[in-house]
Amino acid sequence: MNKRKIEDALTRLDKAFQSEDSVKAESSKRTKKPKIPAELEERLRWFTMTHNLQSRRSKSTDLLKKKEQSDLFSFHNFILRLQSFSLRTYTSKPIELSPPAVALRGWQHDEAHRNRILCSRCKVGFIVDLSGSQANSYQKLIDTYVEAIESKHTSHCPWKYQQCASSTYRIHELSLPPNLAANVIAERARKIDSNLNFSIRVKHPLSNEQVQSLFNAMPEPKPSEDATILAIYGWEYKSTISSSSYLLTSELDVANVSVKPEKVFDVVREHRFYAPQLMPANEGSKNTGVEALLALITRRGRKKEIQESMIVNSVSVGSNTATVSLLI
Repeated sequence: MNKRKIEDALTRLDKAFQSEDSVKAESSKRTKKPKIPAELEERLRWFTMTHNLQSRRSKSTDLLKKKEQSDLFSFHNFILRLQSFSLRTYTSKPIELSPPAVALRGWQHDEAHRNRILCSRCKVGFIVDLSGSQANSYQKLIDTYVEAIESKHTSHCPWKYQQCASSTYRIHELSLPPNLAANVIAERARKIDSNLNFSIRVKHPLSNEQVQSLFNAMPEPKPSEDATILAIYGWEYKSTISSSSYLLTSELDVANVSVKPEKVFDVVREHRFYAPQLMPANEGSKNTGVEALLALITRRGRKKEIQESMIVNSVSVGSNTATVSLLI
């Protein structure tokens, strides 16, 4: 009897252990991750890398688009559009339709057609022609074209909603302190002096007093008087392929003039009529760009003259005092 009880107890114990082992085995089967085939795992890795790469490219593209759009309105791109115009292919336009006026709004000259302007962004273009208009309809036609250069861009074109700042087309030295503006003018004049081995007969509207004040405002080493006058009117030396050819250029109205020894160079007439040097410095201003720049620069010259005068006077007063003391 006792032997049977012992056997029954051992049997129940064995079953208990077997049940526990089976539970552990089932639990192990449930928690163990299924093994992914190597090929499928490689594909998953490739898809993950591709997704990350495309995401980075997308972000990079968005940044490039933003940069490209901001560059549209830059001074550099404005000058590039302005350089596409010439007096031969875009003629007889009032100031409202002049090359800088349309270039500020994103238009450039279409080389394939006379008097045709084109937007390189939205590819819209049209001809601006006033030659056939009558006197009584001339201003109305100008107004129509002015409205067109603002509205002809397509709805997805950035130029439809924005244009270059009006300050883009002005003499940049006007935004500088007087001493820095004088340095820029002097550097431009020195470059003319160092590259032209002959004198130019410069014709200009400045008075002798204005010329002297301008020259006094120039920093050392002082450039020549003629080169200084050329420089304040925006002219600078431009190198050419030929060693016997000399060129003066004005960046803001894209004027290029060949110069020769003893040739009279008119600093005003060689400019395009819309050059900011000749136009009012600001809206409503009575001074031209050059007159405003001259006033800015000669503040430095007048200050220098006053300082020198004060030094001379102080020396003179000191000398007189010493003389009086000796006489006493």
